[in-house]
Amino acid sequence: MLDSGLLAARVVEDPMVRIMPRLLAMSVLFLATQTAAPVQAFDVGVRGGLYTERDEPFVGLELLSHVGHRLYFNPNVEYVFVDHGHFGTLNFDAHFDLPVGDAPYIWVGGGLALSYFNPDGPGDGDTDANANLLAGIGFKTGGTVPYVQLKLITSDPDEFVIAAGIRF
Repeated sequence: MLDSGLLAARVVEDPMVRIMPRLLAMSVLFLATQTAAPVQAFDVGVRGGLYTERDEPFVGLELLSHVGHRLYFNPNVEYVFVDHGHFGTLNFDAHFDLPVGDAPYIWVGGGLALSYFNPDGPGDGDTDANANLLAGIGFKTGGTVPYVQLKLITSDPDEFVIAAGIRF
């Protein structure tokens, strides 16, 4: 039987658990001060898919804010369901919508990724800074935008991510 005090201590010691809410809050504050117009807000989205190098599924949350002519800031967090540990990324991405008309939306972009892996057991966790390169396509359907995105995280080894999501 697992001691609840030990479990609580482990969760508190996990730097990813402490850092993620703070970084997400900082991203929200940044977006609140960077909107292109006073009435403009940001979109919220959910995504899921596959980290192909690890061959493991992930889920994620994102914010999307228009910051300039066809330029968007898209911070997001992803949790990868790995065996024997915890793995997640915090991504500060931006993308440029290509001028293709009304629909679909096609974008290319990149950004900074902070990836964190903490193996089960006595091993220490590892946090790395990496670069993201991405491309995607989305479709306006009423008030939502379903999309597919491909992302390369430059790490050792590189990680290719296939994602599908929806923005509200």
